[in-house]
Amino acid sequence: MIDRISPASLQKIIAGKMSEPGPCVIKFYSNNCHYCISLKDGFHKIASRHPDINFFAFNIQDHPNLDSIIKLNGVPSIVFVKNECCKHDPVNRISILEDPKEPHEVTWYYPGDIIEFIESNK
Repeated sequence: MIDRISPASLQKIIAGKMSEPGPCVIKFYSNNCHYCISLKDGFHKIASRHPDINFFAFNIQDHPNLDSIIKLNGVPSIVFVKNECCKHDPVNRISILEDPKEPHEVTWYYPGDIIEFIESNK
């Protein structure tokens, strides 16, 4: 299951103040991004295969100053946040999936790239 989170929840996750244990994967999206819309089903499938990870979605239009919280290169963006370790070390706690060299023409990211990113950050 993927929960859509509010700006306040996003700030808690990024700050390492999550109430739920375990790592988090956040998909940053926009309602007017065709890649983001197309990525939705694949992201849900990936989430269903990782019950030990908290999956979230955040609409960048909900926070006009998102850059003050996290620096993204656009949408869609996938972010992995380690909550149990490194609470005071955001450099080692937060990872952003790099843009693909050859993006998928429909979903931007390939499912295998997302899965590999998650596995390498666990």
